[in-house]
Amino acid sequence: MVPRRKVGHRERAERPLNPVPGVLCLATHVESQALLARLLKEYTEVMANVATVFLRIVSAGERAVAVSHAAIVRALLGEDDSSYCVPLVIGFRDRCTDVQIGRRWSPGELAEDLLAALGDGDHRIFVRWHSSGGDFDEIYEVDGTGRQAPRGCRYAFDEIAVRYRVKPEAAPPPDELGFSVYPVSGTYLGGNNRFADSSAPLTLTTPAGTSSPAAQFEPASAARLIASLASEGMEPQPTIHTIEWRHQRRAVRIERRFQRSRTSQWGLDDWDNCADGAYLLSRGRAPVVPNEVAALDREFVAEDG
Repeated sequence: MVPRRKVGHRERAERPLNPVPGVLCLATHVESQALLARLLKEYTEVMANVATVFLRIVSAGERAVAVSHAAIVRALLGEDDSSYCVPLVIGFRDRCTDVQIGRRWSPGELAEDLLAALGDGDHRIFVRWHSSGGDFDEIYEVDGTGRQAPRGCRYAFDEIAVRYRVKPEAAPPPDELGFSVYPVSGTYLGGNNRFADSSAPLTLTTPAGTSSPAAQFEPASAARLIASLASEGMEPQPTIHTIEWRHQRRAVRIERRFQRSRTSQWGLDDWDNCADGAYLLSRGRAPVVPNEVAALDREFVAEDG
């Protein structure tokens, strides 16, 4: 017999000590033990790193028609019929079909499987992806000849906007949103994590996940500005509220600084500001990253692997 005690105007059974810290023991009767065991198992399982995967399906020549969304879903979702911890997004933009999907650990053979499912050999798939256990995105492409070498994915910006708490005298006058806009350009390695609650339903939204700081800016004018805006030691500069890196007026990276040694960052990079050389060539545009920087990006992936 389980002892009982009065609690207010109601009675309830004494509950045993929680078997795992932080996990509430829901009940003592036999029917709840199976549910409790399953909750404890889920609590103690090691979660895989979340790979946020961005696919861009490029059609050859003038053949730029949207790939069947149903075909993509059949090829990509697999037996568990789900996207791992990342909302599934499928769209047609810039004469390309785009997919955002989540996978455990890495993209694996995702692009190869999709290319085989499409069947006609008339497509090329670029893959950008971010590991929740890493810092920066990687990019590679898959076509009829196989998978090309991966490299760090570089992104472009063409202005930096700063919202000051106390505006320096030398800063440009604020725009209608209160930002001082500096017309500097360059590229950086960025991390774009789109992790969402794994129990949430798949949606057509793309959350802006927190990401690593941008790195390796160039040319010198941008580097000097970034250095002047950098945090001093462990304390963010108290005069700065928000920094936005922008590309064609769109914010692609946001840094919010707080008064008490805390900084939040969000990566909003997408295909429109992807500065990977091979990707730009596939779109009929000239590479913008110097050869020596592109070589470092390839070495970055080689060292990381």
